[in-house]
Amino acid sequence: MTRRQALRFGAVAAGAAGLDVHGAAVAKVSAVAGRERERSFDDGWLFLRGDATGAEAPAFDDSSWRTLDLPHDGTIEDLPYATSDDDGGATSFPSLLVPEEPDPAWPAPPDAIGPFDPGRSQNGGSIGYTVGGTGWYRKHFEVAEPADGRESHMELRFDGV
Repeated sequence: MTRRQALRFGAVAAGAAGLDVHGAAVAKVSAVAGRERERSFDDGWLFLRGDATGAEAPAFDDSSWRTLDLPHDGTIEDLPYATSDDDGGATSFPSLLVPEEPDPAWPAPPDAIGPFDPGRSQNGGSIGYTVGGTGWYRKHFEVAEPADGRESHMELRFDGV
């Protein structure tokens, strides 16, 4: 197992332990005859790593943003400048996962691996050497008014935010 594979496995295991799989972001729709009362809001979100001035405005142009599904955590995505090789791992020497004095003939591990960069992590080991920063999530959806003229009521429930 490469170092990257071990990190991904650890992140998936840690995430699965902390997530309520059944409690996803859900849009609750008021009771209207023949319509669904709940639907998942997990699919079709837009994401931008970094800041975007004015992104809170509904008319903001987010056409260049990446589409993704929830759950998602931008702080544990691979950094754009992180080192990887053909198999997606930091090195082909799996013994670098074991804390011991490495053989001088082995390559040194890269400065940044996946989402981890000890040199740029503002809070170091207390946040697992992730870089963090600002990220934006947006979702486009339409709300249909009830055909019978009644007032509609909608609630958004975000579990695990």
